[in-house]
Amino acid sequence: GVNPGMRMLDKRWPSERMAALADRFSLQGFHIVLTGAASDLPVCREVASRMTYPEPQILAGCITLGQFGALCQKADLFVGGDTGAMHLAVAAGCKTVAIFGPSDPNRYAPFASPTQAQFIWREVQLPGGGVGQGRVIDFSWERGVTVDEVWVACQQLLGT
Repeated sequence: GVNPGMRMLDKRWPSERMAALADRFSLQGFHIVLTGAASDLPVCREVASRMTYPEPQILAGCITLGQFGALCQKADLFVGGDTGAMHLAVAAGCKTVAIFGPSDPNRYAPFASPTQAQFIWREVQLPGGGVGQGRVIDFSWERGVTVDEVWVACQQLLGT
């Protein structure tokens, strides 16, 4: 499962990177499912439109939290940002890679063993106790987490 959405836009990993990552999984035969709230539907469609390989299934706004948890129990892997969905995926027992932007994973990362969940982060100076309020002055995804870094973390969790 892939959850590209995020209410705070500065914390959202760029859709072109999410699409490139999803394409790598598609090439290995994985079925891609894009999840999120109804408000995440536009970004899910954007990710899907940027993908080169088989069209993903978009479930943003179509499933309940309970159904999302059940989906995570069946999924091989969940990749997403610093969101509630990421914590639900971990709670459901799904292997999870969390991509952090302008928030502190030392405070907000999931409580899980490194064999179940990993986070990737470029340390930034954060105002007010660990999460960016509004725009963060010294943060840019251009210097942020790369597709290759997320791919390596995913492969480690999957044991491939």
